[in-house]
Amino acid sequence: ESLWRGGAVLPRRQDLPGEAAWDVEELLLDVSDSRRWTPRIVAISYGWITRDHPDPDGFHLKGFAPLLTPFAQRIGIGVEALAVFLDWCSIPQPPFYSDTEAASYARARNHVDLWYAHSSSFVWVLPRLPDNVGPSYLQRGWCKLERRLAGLAKPAELVFDLGLLRKTSNSYGSALSEFRAARRPPELPEAFASDLRGKAFSVQEDLAFVVEKYREA
Repeated sequence: ESLWRGGAVLPRRQDLPGEAAWDVEELLLDVSDSRRWTPRIVAISYGWITRDHPDPDGFHLKGFAPLLTPFAQRIGIGVEALAVFLDWCSIPQPPFYSDTEAASYARARNHVDLWYAHSSSFVWVLPRLPDNVGPSYLQRGWCKLERRLAGLAKPAELVFDLGLLRKTSNSYGSALSEFRAARRPPELPEAFASDLRGKAFSVQEDLAFVVEKYREA
């Protein structure tokens, strides 16, 4: 939120200031202490704008950051109890400067499906892209995985499509009913794999990985 207000862009995980990441011990204390707000997680599903930076001009940041505080108020917590999962900022990104970073990336990537499929996390879908950027959200393989995972077992009221948000909305409360995502029947793993072959991947080897992640889910 402070990045958006300051006109900055999203830093990769290794460049995040220390206070931007949730310390594990502090998180566990927040969860176990009834006097504190229970942390809630918002997983962001979006398409990268360039291969070097997913949001170099703040296009996506401007789309979701203004909603964080009113959303937290809506669900009865302070914004400081709201954790945002966004791959570029949450998972170490190459080039890696140490074996520890590389191992952390591999471990996080292997469990990336949990952020979107977990029954308690919120998922915000950001389908919009700048006019000169392609392929579209629906044509991207990783985006298809994230959107499908969010529809497997998660309550429908936890998944929101920010592409439905009208620019005329003047409050989160009025917008809430506007961008609740439509629920779709789960897709069989075979059908998912078949359709995925026509989707775009910046790294083609990711296709087999994404197919397996959906099958595991």
